Amino acid sequence: MSAGKKLLLIYTDQEPGPQSLARYREQLVFALRARGAEVEELGLATDPDILLDRLEAGAVPVVIKGGR
Repeated sequence: MSAGKKLLLIYTDQEPGPQSLARYREQLVFALRARGAEVEELGLATDPDILLDRLEAGAVPVVIKGGR
């Protein structure tokens, strides 16, 4: 992964999921940042203007579905 890559992790649910899913999210963010990515996390229910602003700024969206 090239340094400075902007990623926007978008979670489809805001309710607490299984503990294993929370741990996976933490590990994923840590690994991406360790490889030089700039990572921001938002929920799908976030104000659409905020999501669109991040995308317009060049972030690559990655949608993560809850584990249900």
